[in-house]
Amino acid sequence: MSSETETREAGLTVRVSLWSILGLGTAFALVTLAAVGSKASLSVAAGAGLGAANLWALGRIVRGMLVPGGAVGPWVALGILKLGAVFGVLYVLIRGGFADILPLALGLATLPMGIVIAQIVSTRLLRGPT
Repeated sequence: MSSETETREAGLTVRVSLWSILGLGTAFALVTLAAVGSKASLSVAAGAGLGAANLWALGRIVRGMLVPGGAVGPWVALGILKLGAVFGVLYVLIRGGFADILPLALGLATLPMGIVIAQIVSTRLLRGPT
């Protein structure tokens, strides 16, 4: 398998992951809106958005680190800054009273669920019709 093919496959998986996270987040937010209320629904949406943004940034950082002959140090620093930014956003959302903790955690849970869905879907897409 060529490196171009691997890059294309990885790009497909990341795109499907992001759409899966955002789709699950939207569905969970709508169910939460109907069942609990608007603040909880916004908390779910914020968690899913944060999860999707985190995955997107992590994908960019890892791709930057894997460039042959490229400098790794700046990407490591960016990864540390990204982690600090995630914790900072969570702190502001929770301590500022903008989000409730459990619905926010439900929104963040769409991250691993979206990755699993993307692995299944992208594998089937890459295999083609059976």
